[in-house]
Amino acid sequence: MASDACHHAGLYLVTIPCADQAALKESLAPNLRDIVSAANPIDLTGSAHDGDVYKATEFCLQRDYIDAVVLLLLPYIPAITPDIGAHVSQLRREYDKPVLVYVRNLDKYKIYIEGFELNGFPVSHSVDAVVRMAPETERQAKDAVLSLKRARLLAGYRGSPAADVDALVRLVVTFSNLVHELHARVESIDLNPVLYGPDGSLIADARIMLP
Repeated sequence: MASDACHHAGLYLVTIPCADQAALKESLAPNLRDIVSAANPIDLTGSAHDGDVYKATEFCLQRDYIDAVVLLLLPYIPAITPDIGAHVSQLRREYDKPVLVYVRNLDKYKIYIEGFELNGFPVSHSVDAVVRMAPETERQAKDAVLSLKRARLLAGYRGSPAADVDALVRLVVTFSNLVHELHARVESIDLNPVLYGPDGSLIADARIMLP
């Protein structure tokens, strides 16, 4: 399901070389090495502990061919502790790559969700939504813009000229990258209104809330 969501969102699942798969398995706890799947997507199974999640995440962030990590977490108590958010946040700061987190929105997982959010991670409660949290590519941004209910207005309406869609797409991509760069330092950003037309796009007013 996660692989399909990535495909539909325009994200490419890289192939992890066999040598790296072997290295990843070797870094995990001995009881996991024969049962995990080190291909992409990586499956640590329900026997993984905090340290295994940390090592697998670090392994991915260290690879030049991996741009971001989607962490689909189903916490098995007590193997996975509420401290996992703090542990993973150290890696994100060190490697400066996006780490996107999914945790089911259940009462028993609330303490895990809070642990991630307190360390600057936005947490998604659906697989489709978490992959959409990745920094936008131009193709993704254009698909999103053209899927808007009023997208037909971009082509011109009642004699008005068509909007510069490419300029609007570039604005979306730039804003997406900014959010990922600043997400740990801001609570929310509101752009209202965003103006667009044949000569480009403009953010007329922005409101940034700090924690």
